[in-house]
Amino acid sequence: MKLAFLLFFAFLLSSCVVARAVDYSFNAPNHEDFFVVGHCYVIDDWPGDRLLITDCGGYLNLLISVVTFGLAQSEEAVARSYRDAALDYLVQGQLSCGLQRTKDLGGRIFEIFYSCNTQN
Repeated sequence: MKLAFLLFFAFLLSSCVVARAVDYSFNAPNHEDFFVVGHCYVIDDWPGDRLLITDCGGYLNLLISVVTFGLAQSEEAVARSYRDAALDYLVQGQLSCGLQRTKDLGGRIFEIFYSCNTQN
């Protein structure tokens, strides 16, 4: 019984990551390959609210996230590089942005919530 519950819970975790990735890929209005110091990131952005960022090996990252049930967390240096890339992306279109919250979805996939102050 415990094994069945654990398998069911693991399935729910991995399907949650897939659902988020699909939602961003098909529904987010902005999709961009973004390069920072020779490293390629893919960013799916809901402007003014949140974005999903991964590297350009996105499908491999999604597979890793699913296989590890979204529990494979990145080292802090890796997470910081993705947060920095997200900030670099955001300052291109806005004057002042701040990250509010970052979720590591496993497999080098990050969901980042942010807010920006714009001046007219």
